[in-house]
Amino acid sequence: MGVDSNLLKLLVAIRSKANVPLGRCLTVGRQQIHFDAADAKAIWRSMGDGDCPNDRSIEYGEYCESLLIHLGARSVDSIDASDYEGATIVHDLNKPLPAGWSTKFDTVIDFGTIEHVFDVPQVLRTYASLVSEGGSIVIATQADGSCGHGLYQFSPELFYRFFSTKNGFETKCFLIPCGSSRRAWIFSPDPAASNSRIEFPVMGKTYVVAVSTRRGPLGAFDDVQQSDYTALWHQNTVTFYKRPRLPEQMRALTQPIYASLKKRLRDTAVGHWAERVLKLSLLPIKRFKPEKFPDFKTFRT
Repeated sequence: MGVDSNLLKLLVAIRSKANVPLGRCLTVGRQQIHFDAADAKAIWRSMGDGDCPNDRSIEYGEYCESLLIHLGARSVDSIDASDYEGATIVHDLNKPLPAGWSTKFDTVIDFGTIEHVFDVPQVLRTYASLVSEGGSIVIATQADGSCGHGLYQFSPELFYRFFSTKNGFETKCFLIPCGSSRRAWIFSPDPAASNSRIEFPVMGKTYVVAVSTRRGPLGAFDDVQQSDYTALWHQNTVTFYKRPRLPEQMRALTQPIYASLKKRLRDTAVGHWAERVLKLSLLPIKRFKPEKFPDFKTFRT
């Protein structure tokens, strides 16, 4: 659990671009800092957020409370299943929280815990109950390249469906690299709104990030279904799978060639390039450099 260089960029970006004031902040687990002082200075400079704080408590291996205070948090608490790292709230996230903790926080930050907890639906219900109206939940967890790191890897679909409008939230999801990387970040829209499954090779260790802001009363969270199946069940049409198709005779000729090429190229650099250029350009995603993080309103779900 920790704040690496890309997650620091994320915190800086959502503060200025998404208007996510940290306020009363809760971290899930005590988050350690995983960047050094030189990286921090470069990040602050590249993100255009003023000078890096000259604070010796904001350096590699330290806990992140001072960092979050510098970013605008009024207070910082932490929750964990044990007190081995000095969390202010000791609670097993597999179990419901006592009712008295509801809406106590303006921001809940999970940078690497949910994948280690077995009862994921209970974890998400807990996060939803902790945040006040107008507050935000920020989750960064494994999407790809970290099989064995925790119990699970995740898809944006889960967060769009759980933290949905009907459940009282507005959500945006992103795919960003783990650690230091020059790879672009990706905005992944809601599959229900884009009428398409957002499937593509991520290549390398990657976070799925969900920024969910509570906009109204909480829903029941009792009917979380994958969006394309819901469309199929209720509309009796497979709109998600409608794609241009070749005539039957031409498909019979080209399919064996296509299958052979795909099998040979799938795990090569050329194959990844072809899939990215030829396939991803057709998907409703948005690529950008974190230093040019767009205004949050430009991300359409």
